[in-house]
Formats: sequence, structure tokens, C-alpha cells
Amino acid sequence: MKSTLLRKLLCALAISLMPFLAFAGGTNTQSDPSTGYEKAPDKSTQQGDMGTGVGTEDSAAPQERVSDSELTKNVEKALKNEAQLKNLDIDVEVNDGVVTLSGDAKDVRFQGRAAKVASSVKGVKSVQNNLTINGKSK
Repeated sequence: MKSTLLRKLLCALAISLMPFLAFAGGTNTQSDPSTGYEKAPDKSTQQGDMGTGVGTEDSAAPQERVSDSELTKNVEKALKNEAQLKNLDIDVEVNDGVVTLSGDAKDVRFQGRAAKVASSVKGVKSVQNNLTINGKSK
């Protein structure tokens, strides 16, 4: 009887943790299914599973030049299309393909997710993540 109760408890625990596993998952592929965007950022610059760092383009592949104003619109659109980020007030500035994110994120996961989404937009050279957590910088 104890075995049955233990199995039920473990099943309930596994089911309750499923949403967290989906949120924390990630891949190392160029076509990142977790974001639906063209490429994942450079994994060596990330902290934790969501990343907080800078993503860079592959220097081997020639890139079409995207204007800063168009890039700003594309990054803002990508951030608003991301379910986890759409309600955050994130300011986007672009200077020569370098995206600077500023504003307030509720949690380090959202801070990292914003950088990952921004760096996956075509034409972004790098991302400067100046998002604060509850009004406090790193």
C-alpha cells in the first residue's frame, strides 16, 4: 500500500513540474524551436539556462544591411510576440546593428529571455542588455 501511495505522489509531482520543464528548456541548434526565431545566441555568453548575455551573428555568413530604424521595429515586434515578454515595458535602441535593451524585468529569466529574443532577430550584431530586475541593476 505504501508503494501505491508513493507512486501517486511521484506522479503528481512530475505532472506539477511539467510546465517548468517546458519553460526552462532550450536547444543548441541554429533554428531555435523555443523561440521560433532564426538563430540562438552564442551559448558561451549566456548565464543559466535562459541566458543574460550577448548574442552575435556568425561572422562567416555575409549579412544584408538592415537599417537601425527597421531593426528597432523588428526587435520590438519580436519582444511583443513573445508571450513571456509582451507585458513588459522594454525600450529598444539600435545603433549600427547593436541593440540596447533597457527597462525593468520582473525576474532574471525574463531579462535573459529578452536578450535571447533580441539577438535572434535577423540583422542584430550584438545585444547590450541593460534591463534591471525590479529596478535594480546587476
